[in-house]
Amino acid sequence: MAGEVIGINTLISGGRGYAVPSELVRRFLGSQAEQPYLGLTLRPTKENFSRGTVAWIVTQVAPGSPAAEAGLVVGDRLLGINGRLFRQPSDLSDWLDCLVPGQTLALRVSQGGSLVICTLTVGQLPLQEQAA
Repeated sequence: MAGEVIGINTLISGGRGYAVPSELVRRFLGSQAEQPYLGLTLRPTKENFSRGTVAWIVTQVAPGSPAAEAGLVVGDRLLGINGRLFRQPSDLSDWLDCLVPGQTLALRVSQGGSLVICTLTVGQLPLQEQAA
């Protein structure tokens, strides 16, 4: 009656309507704004660069993203972060879980056959455009 949104319709089944409470949606969207964002997609490679290390190949870089600004391109191989090489595939997810927006990382990358260090500042997950 006050003209406030109390829920978002998600399903109508058997004559019943189901909705997600607006407060739950607000909390979810608020938490997304603090999510770290690199702007790249990676997949593990089967090749080893040196004994006991693993690498991740860059398969996509979002235009204007922190990864693009750091100079990463499709085909680069990510070998480590902040001076530590990846020893197992879970090392990458362990690093990603600890990132916060504004943090600066030194990425060890094999780029065009040369080893380079790319400096990347972690961004915030971009807000999705709302439909009109």
